[in-house]
Amino acid sequence: MNSALPTIVREELLRLSFLSTGFTTPNPPVACVITDTSNSKILALGRTQIAGGNHAEREAYLEFRSKFPKLPPHNVFVTLEPCTHFGKTPPCLDLILKEKPETVYIGWEDPNPLLKGRNGNLELENAGIRVVFHQELAKIASKFIFGFRNRILTRKPAILLKAAVTKEGFYTSGTGLREKISSTDSDFFLSYLRAKVDAILVGSGTVQFDHPGLDFKLPSARPLSDLHGPKKTGANLGAEGFSGLISEILDQGASESCMKVHLEKLSEYQPLRIFLLPEESRVSSSFLEKQEKLNLQYGRSLARFFIRGSGSTSYLDRLHKIAEGNVFSYSQKLDHKNIMNQLENWGVNLALVEGGNSLYRLFSEALENEDRILRIQSNQVSFLEGIKPDWGKDHMLEYRVELGTDCWEVFQKCSQD
Repeated sequence: MNSALPTIVREELLRLSFLSTGFTTPNPPVACVITDTSNSKILALGRTQIAGGNHAEREAYLEFRSKFPKLPPHNVFVTLEPCTHFGKTPPCLDLILKEKPETVYIGWEDPNPLLKGRNGNLELENAGIRVVFHQELAKIASKFIFGFRNRILTRKPAILLKAAVTKEGFYTSGTGLREKISSTDSDFFLSYLRAKVDAILVGSGTVQFDHPGLDFKLPSARPLSDLHGPKKTGANLGAEGFSGLISEILDQGASESCMKVHLEKLSEYQPLRIFLLPEESRVSSSFLEKQEKLNLQYGRSLARFFIRGSGSTSYLDRLHKIAEGNVFSYSQKLDHKNIMNQLENWGVNLALVEGGNSLYRLFSEALENEDRILRIQSNQVSFLEGIKPDWGKDHMLEYRVELGTDCWEVFQKCSQD
């Protein structure tokens, strides 16, 4: 049994992990803290940078070296096993072997098969460096790195189905009108959810009636001081996976420092925007113009289109230009596996499915271990008639939080064993 993580170390690892999530894809959002050998004083911090940049350990040691040209005795806490292979950066293992901490505390083993060429933990121990796999560190890793691990082990991202529903459980009235269901407070934290996932998918009906952008932007309708923190009622404080990530969004999202980082790096936190388009006649020019403007705003193309059938030459040319060629045709029967293969090819670790029912049905039938459903139910908004999310019935409540007038609930698929 490991001793408890010092509070200051745990809080920094959670904060750094949260800031890295949605920023580092396809790499895992790793956090690193360097302390003195009593683990009572933090000496340096690091988190994984955007793909191609430094891993968390290198960031931490850069800060450490800038403070102490001659390094004092120290320990390292890292949420994922240090890498042992050359990628766009040298192995973090070699850096740690060079700097010789007394102890390296590790959260999760790295599932990447590229690590199998070296036994990093044995090399550390042979160099006189103590290696400890820590249970609390593993809990932190489980809130943020689960999508990366799922993609490496199964070649699929972790999927979250999400819907805001009325008191009666309707996500739409079915009239084709844009309808507001979730509260302003919920909208604030849901914006962070867009920043924390790597891709967002919506179906043809959403495209036709809502003309969605799907980009991440923090709402400015309410100042930070007016936001009310969530009231947890029976929530699992040890939540992992999507439940753990959502709990951290609610815990950390309203802090001024967190908002500042996300606003400064707004472009880097943008998810892929994936649209299953209806027939050409049902795709408005205003929707396409919105996607073109987002490309200009963020300086890159993040739109991806799946189109039903074909279309006019000018229409297809415009789609290809917006998505830089990432346009894929499908027949009347959409293949879930084709979408998942593309998500894996794009390095997506976490994907959010925002609806509607064509996508809910498609993905709910294939939910697996790390996949979840997020239902945000309003206690105020009511429709006389409507349509409920069609994501099946065999689900078990995993996490529940009351946030003002809304209730956030996370469900997992019941095991068939």
